Amino acid sequence: MSIEYSIRNYRPEDFKEYVRLLALAEEPESAGRGVSPEDVALSLERPGYSPERELFVAEIGGRLAGYLDITMEFAIGRAILRCWVVPEYRHRGLAISLVERATGRVRESGARVVQMNVPDDSEGGKRLALRMGFETVRRFLRLRINLAEWSQHVDLGGVDLVDLERVGLDGLVGIQNRAFYNSWGFCPNTVAEIAHTIRTNRNSPEDIILACEGAQVTGYCWTKPDDGSGKLPEMGQVHMLGVDPGYRGTGLGRKLMLAGLAHLRSKGLGAAWLEVDGENVAALRLYRALGFRQYAGSLWYEKPVSQ
Repeated sequence: MSIEYSIRNYRPEDFKEYVRLLALAEEPESAGRGVSPEDVALSLERPGYSPERELFVAEIGGRLAGYLDITMEFAIGRAILRCWVVPEYRHRGLAISLVERATGRVRESGARVVQMNVPDDSEGGKRLALRMGFETVRRFLRLRINLAEWSQHVDLGGVDLVDLERVGLDGLVGIQNRAFYNSWGFCPNTVAEIAHTIRTNRNSPEDIILACEGAQVTGYCWTKPDDGSGKLPEMGQVHMLGVDPGYRGTGLGRKLMLAGLAHLRSKGLGAAWLEVDGENVAALRLYRALGFRQYAGSLWYEKPVSQ
């Protein structure tokens, strides 16, 4: 049965409805954790982002039934689309209309490609991507380790671990951009972007572990208490693990990962998860050797933007 709906730009007065929509999107996995209006407000304030231009909503009878959020990454010429529609209104054309409207905005921005990340278990998301001309370009894996049974000996071997206060945001941004330079899908970060990230999604400066040699930041392990699904509140996340190119092959990455896992366990967390590019052979070898095992995955889809 057809329905009447409209696709339009987000407006500030949509905030409560948008929070409600995000809560519905998270509900199957949140186990009651819910969506914080404060976190949503912060996400709408991220640097370089305008919700009135990069956030689109589908409206039915005065209620929001779906949304599409665009993350512009001008430095690498791509835009990432994140779309969700209330289940009862799926298969009615809302998602296609949202993607088409967003693609118009991306075209105006000058980005070369649009990308979407779709979980392995989202058959509807995969069909939508293929129907709209997207092609699979990458597979990412989610790995998990049981910290309650973890017994690795943490030997830092003279590595000087420091906190974020010592190196400052400039030091963190510098090592992140050096460590992931030319990595697939990585867009160089700015100090403003990193500062904003640290304020959101349960991030904290105290959970970022950095290694230094003198004044040089050589690597880092960014952790946080976050299960990635809401099903296991005692789980933590290894958000980022990076090593300066000049220090690869020295075992520093392994030591930083061990330090990160020990940090999460010290906070009473029983497990940890991370996400990794399926083609990053070296990282996968390290994680599996430490005891991580795959439990989920996702596909990245890409489509060129015709100018």
